[in-house]
Amino acid sequence: LAQALLWLLIGAQGFFAQDDFLFLGRASTNPLTLDYALFDFGGHLMPLGFTLVWLLQHASPLSYFAALSVSVAFQLAGAALILRYLLRVFGARWVILVPLTFYLFMPLPVPAFLWWAAALNLMPMQLCLAAALNTHLSFRLTGRRRWAVATIAIVAVGLLFFEKSALIVPLLLAMSLLFYRAGPFLTRIRREMRAAWGFWVGLVCVTGAYVVLYATQVPGVVREVQGADVVRLVANGVGYVYLPSLFGGPWQFEDNNFVPAAFAAPPPVLTYLSWELAAVLVLATIVASRGAWRAWVLLGGYLTLDLTLVSLGRLATFGPGIGLEMRYFADMAPVTAIALAYALLPARNLPEEVPRARPWAARLAQWRHERRVLVWVAAIAAANVLIVSAAVSLTALQERWSRNLAEPYVAQLREGIRTAQPDAAWVDSTVPLEVSNPFLYPYNQLSQFVTSFPELQARSSGSLDFPVVSTAPLTAGGDGRVYYADVAVASASRPGPTPGCGWRVGTTTRSIPMTRTLFAWTWFLRVGYLAGADATGTLRVGDFSTPVAFQRGLHDLYISAPMSGSRVDLRLDTPGVVLCVDPIQAGNPTPGDLVPPPPPAPVAP
Repeated sequence: LAQALLWLLIGAQGFFAQDDFLFLGRASTNPLTLDYALFDFGGHLMPLGFTLVWLLQHASPLSYFAALSVSVAFQLAGAALILRYLLRVFGARWVILVPLTFYLFMPLPVPAFLWWAAALNLMPMQLCLAAALNTHLSFRLTGRRRWAVATIAIVAVGLLFFEKSALIVPLLLAMSLLFYRAGPFLTRIRREMRAAWGFWVGLVCVTGAYVVLYATQVPGVVREVQGADVVRLVANGVGYVYLPSLFGGPWQFEDNNFVPAAFAAPPPVLTYLSWELAAVLVLATIVASRGAWRAWVLLGGYLTLDLTLVSLGRLATFGPGIGLEMRYFADMAPVTAIALAYALLPARNLPEEVPRARPWAARLAQWRHERRVLVWVAAIAAANVLIVSAAVSLTALQERWSRNLAEPYVAQLREGIRTAQPDAAWVDSTVPLEVSNPFLYPYNQLSQFVTSFPELQARSSGSLDFPVVSTAPLTAGGDGRVYYADVAVASASRPGPTPGCGWRVGTTTRSIPMTRTLFAWTWFLRVGYLAGADATGTLRVGDFSTPVAFQRGLHDLYISAPMSGSRVDLRLDTPGVVLCVDPIQAGNPTPGDLVPPPPPAPVAP
C-alpha cells in the first residue's frame, strides 16, 4: 500500500502525455468495434488495452486520475500475487521481505506506470505474469487441470493487453525445468513433457494463434539491425538501466523535453559501484548455495529475451540510445524479485526437491538463525538503503514528471473553448511538440487533439468547427490560450496594377501572381478586400477551388485547405460589384491577438 500510495502521489503531479492523446482521441471518435480494438499502434497489438481506454474515456472523459487509479489497482493486485507466490514457495518468514522490497521499490517500472500509454501494456502484463506464476504453481502442486486451463487463459489475456506477455511462456518453462523438477537437465525435460504435455501444447496453441493475429494486423515490425548497434543497446540496457536499478538507480535522467520517456543517466561512480555490487551478489549466492546459479540463469535468460525484443522492434528506428529508456525493461521487476528469492532462500513447498545448500552454508544459516536480532537489523538496514537510494531516483523522476507541459496547455485550451462562441470558426494548427509529437499525426493537429475534451462530447460534431472558408478564425497558441488566427507569411500577392485598389476583380477571372510558388501543402490564406456590396464568387489555386462570400466594406477572408500553385484566381458571380483585393498572404496559421474573455454576467439586483 505504501508503494502504491507513493506512485500515486508522483503520478498525481503529472497528466496525460504524447501517445495518450491519440488513444483518447480514437476512443472519443470511434465506436467500440474490432476494427477499433485491433488497431496497429507502433507495432503494438493491444485490443484489451484499447477497450479499457474506450470504457474509461466514455465513463470519465480526459480524467488522468481515473487512468492512474486503474494502473494503481493493477499494481496492487500484481504485488499481492507476487507476495502470495513468495509465501507459498518460501513460507511465512520475514526474509521474503527482502526480494519483495526489491520488487516494490525498484524505480525501474515507475516511468511506465506514470505514462498511461505504457501502463496500459505493463501493468496488465505484470498482473498476468504474477497470476500465471501462482496458477502454474497450483497446477504443479495439485495436478488439477483447472489450474492448467487458468494459466493458459491468463496468458491469453496478457497477450491481448501486450504482445510482450508471450515472454510469460518461456518464463514458466524455465521455472518448471529449473525449480520444479529434479535430476539431470534432459531428465527434467522428459519428466516435464511426460507429465504436462497437454498444458504446454495449450500454451503453444494460444501463443501461436496470437502470433498469427499479430502478423496479420502488424506487418513488417521486425527490422534488420547492425551487430555493433546491438552491442551498444545491450550495454545501455544492462549497464546503465537494469544493474543500477537493482540498487535504487539511476538517480539521474537525461534532460529533454520528451517528459514521459525517462532515459537513464546514472553518475559514473554509482554506475560502476552497482556493477561491482551485482557481481558480488551473484558470486556470493552461488558460493553459498549450490542451486543459486539457477536463479541467475532464469534472470539472465529473461533479460536476454527482453533485449532481443527491443533490438528487433525498436533498435532500427530509434538507435541504441533506446536502451537507456527504462520502460522497455520495466517487466524485469517481478522476475528480479522471484530470481532473488530463489538465489537467497531455500524453497520449502516445491513439487520436487531441489539441491540443498552446502554444509558450511547451512551452518552459517544456523548461526544467523540463533542470532535473529542481528539478522533483523541487517535486513532492515539493507531494505532502508535500497529505499533511500530509490527515493533519490523517484525524486528526480517526480521533478521531471511535474514538468509535463500537456497539463497547462490542455487546461488553457479547455478554458478558451468554454468561453469562445459555440459556432466560432477555428483553423487547424499543429500542437506543440512537447504535447503531441509528429509521429502521432493526425492527433498532433488541433482538430483531432481536442476530440477527447469533455466540453466537445455534447456537440453533435464531437469537435470544433474547422471550415475551409472563414472570416475571423480562432487558433490555439503554444501556451494553449485561444487567439485570433494570423498568417506566418511565406508568400504574398505581387502589387496590383490599380492604384488605391490593388487587384480589381469582376465576373471574369482575375489571376493574381504570388511572390513564391506554393508547394503542395495545407496553406492558410488571408485575402484582404474592399467590396462595394455583398457578393459571391470563386477562389482557385491550382486544382483547389472553393466558393467564397464577400461582405460590403473592408474585411479579411481566410481559407485553409491543401493547395499548390503560383497564382490565386478570383472571380465574382455577382455582376456590378466593385471588389478590390490587396494583399493575399499565404503561410501557416500563427497566433495573432489574444481573444478577450467574455464580459462578466450582470449581477441581479
